[in-house]
Amino acid sequence: MSVTRGNARSTRQRAVTVAERFWYAVRFSSVGSVDSEVGSPTQMALFEAAGGLRIQ
Repeated sequence: MSVTRGNARSTRQRAVTVAERFWYAVRFSSVGSVDSEVGSPTQMALFEAAGGLRIQ
């Protein structure tokens, strides 16, 4: 199996760029069991409006 770690980093950077542009905070979390060699099977980004306001 081929693992491309660069994709995860670039996706994370894009999320940070979008969050900054629209005044959001972004947190990242692993989803699933973390493998010592390849990391977690997927990740999640949670965006929250500045000041803790939630968009509904």
